[in-house]
Amino acid sequence: MRISLVWQVVLRRFTAIVALSAIAGCSPPEDMVAAEQPEGEILGLSRLEFEYRVREAAAEQGTSDDKVQLFLFVHGERPKLDAYLPSAIDSLRDAAADSHVDASYLLGHMYVVGDVIEKDLDKGIAWLTQAAESGHHHAAYLAGSAYGEIYTESKEAGRAGEAGTAFRQAEALWSKMIRDRSVPDELSFRAQRRLALLYIEKDPVDVRGWDFLFELAVQGYEPAVATLRRYQAVFETNDASQFEEIAPTVRRLDEFLLSLDPQE
Repeated sequence: MRISLVWQVVLRRFTAIVALSAIAGCSPPEDMVAAEQPEGEILGLSRLEFEYRVREAAAEQGTSDDKVQLFLFVHGERPKLDAYLPSAIDSLRDAAADSHVDASYLLGHMYVVGDVIEKDLDKGIAWLTQAAESGHHHAAYLAGSAYGEIYTESKEAGRAGEAGTAFRQAEALWSKMIRDRSVPDELSFRAQRRLALLYIEKDPVDVRGWDFLFELAVQGYEPAVATLRRYQAVFETNDASQFEEIAPTVRRLDEFLLSLDPQE
């Protein structure tokens, strides 16, 4: 994008105001910002559009960080700035292609959940893996979730080979997170719970899943306790003969939850 002389002057002055305000720990004075808006090319632009132009120019001539910040600004001001979203996503792609960790994670997240762009688990996993290899723990967790989704879909569709591959990938990612002491406890617990559910969903059931859930519940991890309560409700409202193979687990579950609610 070619920037006119008027724009160049405005951008330099506006950027200086923002930078000085950031150093001082405050927002740019309203009257100073208003005073910088010239006649002509930017007449009629809203304040958000004006700020977008400033950030866009900075991203084009700046670093990958600037490109990520441009995307976050536009995404955070949806739907007001939806017209600029495709361009902001392109900037995010450029940053991810330069191996910017946060850009890779954000792009992967959007593909996996279908936010803004069309859902594509394979593309999402590729970007998340790139971020995870640089130490982004949330990217590793989400990549595991994407593989878990592929496993479930493939299993239900009878694609055993694809299901097996996805299962092993999810298992490897979450197992590594559980062992890695640098992963925050909350995220490690989430990974362990998801791995537990993956094992329980497996046919035949891998008993490590129940062990993982009980271990988390003993540590007071409430989502694990809630999961155990949901399983208990399933066991209680269905024919007991369906669960004969895991009868010891059902008894263990009842005894454990009773210990949490002794008054019952």
